[in-house]
Amino acid sequence: MKTYLMLNNEVLNHYRQTGRIDLEKDRQATRQFFFEYIHPRMRQFSGIEEKVRYLIEEGYYEEAFLKKYSMDFIRQIFEIAYAYRFRFQTFMSAKKFYDSYAMKSRDGKEILETYEDRMSIIALYLADGNEQMAEKAIRAIMEAFQPATPTALNSGKKARGELVSCFKLSMDDSMNSIAENIGYCLELSRLGGGVGVNLTDLRPFSYIFTTLCNKDEIEEIFQWVKENGHLQYKAQKIAEIYQAIQEHDPVSLWKAMFASVMLESFLFYSGFFYPLYLGGQGILRNSAEVISLILRDESIHGVAVGIFAQNLFNQFTKEQQESLKQWGYELLLELYDNELQYTDEIYRGTGLEDEVKAYIRYNGNKALMNLGLDTMFPEEEINPIVMNGIRNEGSTYDFFSQKGSTYALAKVEPITDDTFRFDFLANE
Repeated sequence: MKTYLMLNNEVLNHYRQTGRIDLEKDRQATRQFFFEYIHPRMRQFSGIEEKVRYLIEEGYYEEAFLKKYSMDFIRQIFEIAYAYRFRFQTFMSAKKFYDSYAMKSRDGKEILETYEDRMSIIALYLADGNEQMAEKAIRAIMEAFQPATPTALNSGKKARGELVSCFKLSMDDSMNSIAENIGYCLELSRLGGGVGVNLTDLRPFSYIFTTLCNKDEIEEIFQWVKENGHLQYKAQKIAEIYQAIQEHDPVSLWKAMFASVMLESFLFYSGFFYPLYLGGQGILRNSAEVISLILRDESIHGVAVGIFAQNLFNQFTKEQQESLKQWGYELLLELYDNELQYTDEIYRGTGLEDEVKAYIRYNGNKALMNLGLDTMFPEEEINPIVMNGIRNEGSTYDFFSQKGSTYALAKVEPITDDTFRFDFLANE
């Protein structure tokens, strides 16, 4: 076994036994790695110019970007990099670089680049002929800046992959765009890239409800929302807290997180009660399922922001925590009082007002639990029909695909020869 591998094994064994890394042994492994593995395989050149010309002529480097500089300037960039006298601090970092990043001969037997060579080529490639930018880039890279993995790996190489590994796609609200983007996602994932898709142009879950009204009714509803005092009150209240966030002020940030959880886990829900109430009885079941999907989405938001808020809250002093708790409970009571009035307005005459208010209190407690705070309202039973509307296990509406919130696969029987025998029809 090579000496550097034995030394590295000793480092690992020492860590397993003591929980500490033997840094001196690691440095010894790094030195032996260069003596035993790197130096014997490193191709030697008389100078930077010979190295660069060889790598261009042999098809290792792209020629186009290097032709934008004079050879004197290219040599200057390499000399700046070497002047930093960079040394790998650990065995694993050195091994990773020479295994994965450094240019090697096509048969893999020779190493053609040092660390300084690779960083110099990255700076020259990214600067694209701008000498001032190239000099700034090489100094930044040698001092602190680490290019992204695909950029460090592929810059300047003639045979290379992409320079980025993260891609952002935009999807339009059309079947063609959706299908096209799915194909892009599959292909980019196959190439090893991470993919994000902008879905802001797609119709939201709630779009289905516009199909229940004509255009005039929809316009009337939008106008009602703009003029409804209770809706505007809670929107303005939350907006004011968001707008009060100050940079480097964790208290204002926590308050905004608190308000966000109230919005995601509490304030959206009073208007959903009636559709869920109908859905739990098998009426407007598709609409109830869409609302269930909305609730599922909002629940994730409420839980996630609540966790971030809890982590931030734990950094405050006891006095700050007590002050913030009081502020939060007071805000919740203000919002709760507004929700009660809103409920009286929109559910008047249905006989469901008290049950809706119980549902509001239930969600208020959930919001507080998301924030890691004690609940405010007493436990009480929620209308089981509404809870049934939320759960909707096994809901299906399409015979062939059994499409529903559970995404169940259809139950099928295999086709056999008997499937195509219709003798029984002759007997009827």
